[in-house]
Amino acid sequence: MEQGQRLSLECDHAASDLLVDLILGKEVQNRGSIRLAGIPHQEYIKSNRGKIGVIYRDEQFYSKMTVGAYLSFFAELSDKSVDVRRILEKAALLDSASTKINELSHGQRKRLALARERIKQPSLLLFQEPNSNMDRENLAILLDNMEELYHEGTTILNMSLFFRDTLLLGGRSYRLDDDGLIELQTGMEDASVREDQPAAFPAQETASIPVYRIEKIPARLEDRILLFDPMEIDFVESEAGSSALSVRGDRFPCALSMTELEERLRHFGFFRCHRSYLVNLQRLKEVVTFTRNSYSLSLDDRNKTSIPLSKGRLDELKEILKL
Repeated sequence: MEQGQRLSLECDHAASDLLVDLILGKEVQNRGSIRLAGIPHQEYIKSNRGKIGVIYRDEQFYSKMTVGAYLSFFAELSDKSVDVRRILEKAALLDSASTKINELSHGQRKRLALARERIKQPSLLLFQEPNSNMDRENLAILLDNMEELYHEGTTILNMSLFFRDTLLLGGRSYRLDDDGLIELQTGMEDASVREDQPAAFPAQETASIPVYRIEKIPARLEDRILLFDPMEIDFVESEAGSSALSVRGDRFPCALSMTELEERLRHFGFFRCHRSYLVNLQRLKEVVTFTRNSYSLSLDDRNKTSIPLSKGRLDELKEILKL
């Protein structure tokens, strides 16, 4: 990781825990190396002692302390001349300063953990599951704070269990599993890559000649081939080069590529909102802005899914929806 870089990593809990321990030097790798800002991680950790932020999946707090007392305590420990009130404001916790930590919601506790690490003015932040079980308001506050840290030069590594969560967190995205480290398509380059593609909907054809389209989209379920009506499909997701249809909350592998599916489904109101996603606009409920560079689409499907929207596709979507 280069200094000031932002990475998001999809991995399971065991890999995430081990990676954090390796970076912090609590475990020793058998082979390979970890380099931070161009130097071995052991040297980096040593020279940046006191400026390494870590937020674990299951954070432990002094639960009977108030929010304000907790942050003031860590400000004293860190020997940093920071404005605790300002950090409370950034984490939207100023009105909870006198509240005991054991009375906070899950989202507030996540924000408190990030506020605590901001006291260090970290050069490196490791964050496990930042968007796990987070509602939209709390996630927006977290993303806003991480965006600010990123622009201040903090190196950020987010680790998430799910593919969609990894993409929503921004930065360069990777998957870490038994096959190694694989970079995921983030879609930030969509606007330039797809300039030569046709518009999301065709031009009006001759009014006197109706155009009929009968289309079924094949998917596999064990040894059976299923044929779905396009309007049954909520969205299409691409992972590691393979497509999957989301139908009523379940996923079905599809042999067609995203490009082929986009061509087949464009006439049924599907929109390529991201290099890795095609969404049925009939399922669209909200367009959500987290920061000026982070957007998502909320769907009215069974799982109330949130899907990333590439910045480069926002204007086209607005035009389609006449916004």
